[in-house]
Amino acid sequence: MWLGRALQPKSYNLGYESRGRIILGARVINTNYKTTPTDNFQDNTLMLGSVGYSIRKYYKDRYIFGFGRTEDIPVGTLFSITGGYQEGDIWDRTYLGTSLSVAKYGSHFGYLFGRAGYGTYIRDDRWEQGVLDLEGLYISKLSEWGNWKLRHYLLGRGTIGINRYPEELLFINDESGIRGFRSDIVRGTRRVSVNYEANLYTPLSLLGFRLATFIFADAAWLSTGNKSSPFRDKPYRSYGIGFRLRNEFLSFSTIQFTLGYYPQLPLNTNMQDFKLFKSSSQYYDFRDFQFTRPGVAEFY
Repeated sequence: MWLGRALQPKSYNLGYESRGRIILGARVINTNYKTTPTDNFQDNTLMLGSVGYSIRKYYKDRYIFGFGRTEDIPVGTLFSITGGYQEGDIWDRTYLGTSLSVAKYGSHFGYLFGRAGYGTYIRDDRWEQGVLDLEGLYISKLSEWGNWKLRHYLLGRGTIGINRYPEELLFINDESGIRGFRSDIVRGTRRVSVNYEANLYTPLSLLGFRLATFIFADAAWLSTGNKSSPFRDKPYRSYGIGFRLRNEFLSFSTIQFTLGYYPQLPLNTNMQDFKLFKSSSQYYDFRDFQFTRPGVAEFY
């Protein structure tokens, strides 16, 4: 159960309405396990309160994720602080978290987004189940040669677990790090990933479907332990090429086929060096600046 209230700061400039909002939120989460996974988990009630400031506006552009339709680009700032208290059957503890997101857009340089967040529980003066989350996304301006158009996409993410439980581990599967990668063996507590893509929009079409081709390169680093560096070992990588067919008037608007190459594979896996797969969802997306319900920092 949760409740939120948005407040608009007073503007002393006549004729100007402030885009900023101050948001207050409260939430209660009750968790009961039919079967407790390990001794680190317990039935509990978590009470959270948050305060945030959000300011956002939208620009318009084309050929970002669509194939010519006008797209809204959200930019702005979102800052929040969350605090709470967890009452459990075995122990009680406090929660603290904060997050800051900023995005800018310009027709001469493109779209740039950055986010940093941190959250942790505190029990008996010991900080546990902490997570530091970093993210940056850059989308270049559109390059045009007649009816051919090109954009570049660069995404960097870092998830650093701090005093996490042994059962809590990160993957690098698909959206978590490397597209098309699938392994239940490759896991860790600290992860860094970098994803690059060049998307070429063509003037070709078939039965209402527009065609775009792309190349990509992904790299992901993993480590275990609370003090280990993710960059100590070689990264898992993938390189590939693919094409997208998109019809703006259908519910399943995008059909994507990708051929990926994976030069480094984990032992005892049935993955192949080359993999052909399809997808209907895009790998990159905008981050909105809408304040959502209070919650703890996610570790996944």
